[in-house]
Amino acid sequence: SECPNHQTFRTTSFKTRGNVAQCFGLGYEFNHSKISSGELEQIQTQIAKHREIEKWFQESDYYRLIDPAKRDNAAWQLVSKNKKKSVAVFVTQLTVAKKIGKHLRLKGLDENKRYHVEPLGLDLSGAFLMNAGIPIKDTPADFESIFFELNEI
Repeated sequence: SECPNHQTFRTTSFKTRGNVAQCFGLGYEFNHSKISSGELEQIQTQIAKHREIEKWFQESDYYRLIDPAKRDNAAWQLVSKNKKKSVAVFVTQLTVAKKIGKHLRLKGLDENKRYHVEPLGLDLSGAFLMNAGIPIKDTPADFESIFFELNEI
């Protein structure tokens, strides 16, 4: 939907709106005459990514990793039935000053498999990802997000 939101007047980045929609119904609501060329490029990239993951995510297992009603962040994860692929999205709702570093502990992976984690470029075991988790850097703004993609190696 358009930003700023017509009800709350909050601004959420195009990146975050796309990251959230990747795991659900990807769609766009905007005034084409007001969209920038950079946002049009993001739309093309987001649609291409969605086409890659939609082949398996509709029949995947869904995990809520962080409940936004109980914390100042939200996170969820989709894991393919064969546990070879996964995506996770982490969203900061409202930024808080001087937060301690956090780790996003994933679920549903095969603890004996190794996964390549993008955008971090790390190769980690399922056991590590589910017990220690992915390190999350503090985000400088409200409603920032990180889209993690995991592939078995």
